[in-house]
Formats: sequence, structure tokens, C-alpha cells
Amino acid sequence: MIMKKTEEDKFNALFGDFNPEMKSDNLFMSRLENKLATLEPVKSQIEKAHRSNRLAVIVAAVTGSIFGVIGAVCYPFIISFISAISSTSASLPSWIGEYATSITWGTVGIIGIILIMTAYDITLLATRRVEK
Repeated sequence: MIMKKTEEDKFNALFGDFNPEMKSDNLFMSRLENKLATLEPVKSQIEKAHRSNRLAVIVAAVTGSIFGVIGAVCYPFIISFISAISSTSASLPSWIGEYATSITWGTVGIIGIILIMTAYDITLLATRRVEK
């Protein structure tokens, strides 16, 4: 108990003369408002970017869906076309007809990816020009 009082006395002696100057509330509030005002343009730019990204993703998804339906409908015709070309042409290797399904899926997939990425990029460019 005696030790605690002496430790408290040491702390009181150490911090007894400490009296920090308090800044006014008005100064603090004005600084805070200035800092918040500098953040508003950044927040508005981020919101615009989110809106244009959402729209671009929606357009890309719709484009991919439409292309998927068209690709599924045209798939049998494409396979028969590749098989017919490989069987009638002597200059093409014979394995092209054997792998017509894989070639068709690969070609449709690559075209689909390019189409979807292009739709996304064009939508982003168009929305950024409109927002300016």
C-alpha cells in the first residue's frame, strides 16, 4: 500500500506540471471540413467509375449471352462446314476433319472472348465520354 502511494506520487510529480494547450473546436472543425471537402471529388469519381463498370459488365454479359445462343444454333452447321472443307480439299491435312468439333469449340470460344472484351471496352469508353 505504501509503495503504491509513492508510485502515484512519482507519477503526480512527473505529470503534475503537464498542462497541454487545447486548440479550439472551431479550428478543428474547419480543418476537418477542409479535409472532407478535398475527398468529395475523389468519391464522386469513384462512384462514376463504379457506374460505368457496372454498365460495361451488363453489356458484356448480354453480348456473351446473345453470342452463346447464336453459337449454339450455328454449331452443327460450322462442324459440317469444316468437315466438308477438309474432305473435299486435298491440300488440307486429314486431321482437320477428325478434330472438327475441337476446332469449332476453340474458334467459337476465341471469337466469343474477343467479342465480349470488345463490348466491355467500347461500353467503358462510351460511358466515360458521356460523363465528361
